[in-house]
Amino acid sequence: MRINRHFIAVLLFWSFSLLMHSRDALATIYRCGKNPDLVTLTNQKPGKDCKKMELPPPDKRAKKDKANQDKNAKQSGGSSGGSTSSKDANKAASKKANHEAALTERGRIISEELELERSRLGAAKERISALERIPKLSPEQQKELLSYQKKQGLHQANIDLLEKELKKQ
Repeated sequence: MRINRHFIAVLLFWSFSLLMHSRDALATIYRCGKNPDLVTLTNQKPGKDCKKMELPPPDKRAKKDKANQDKNAKQSGGSSGGSTSSKDANKAASKKANHEAALTERGRIISEELELERSRLGAAKERISALERIPKLSPEQQKELLSYQKKQGLHQANIDLLEKELKKQ
C-alpha cells in the first residue's frame, strides 16, 4: 500500500514536471557558426553568427523520411523479391533503432529526475537541520519541521524508486 502511494506520488511529480517544462519543447532552434554539429536550442537569438532554422512540420518530415526509406530500399533491393525482404529488414532495423533511442531517452529523463530529487532532498535536509538547531520552536516552526520531515521521506522514497527503475534498464 505504501509503495503504491509512493508510485502515484512519483507519477504525479513526473506529469507535473512534464507539464511545467512543455513550453521548452516550443524553443526556437538556431544553427551557430560554420560548424554543422553545433545546434543551439533557445528562445532568444544567442549571437550574431546564429541563424534561425526553419523546420518543416512533423507530418512533412515523416513523409520525407518515409520517401527516403523507400528510395534506399529500392536502391539496395534491385529485384522486386529482394526489395520486399529489404523493406522488412529496414523496418526491423528502424524499429530497433527507435526502441534503443527511446530507452536512451528514458534513461536520460530518469537520471535528470533522480538528480532533481537528490537536490530537493538536500534542501529539505538543510532546512530540517536549521530548524532542529533552534532551541525552542514556535508552533509554526514545529509545523514547518514536520512538513519538511514528510518531504524528506517522500524525496527519499522517490529517489529509491528512480534508482530501482534506472537499474532495470
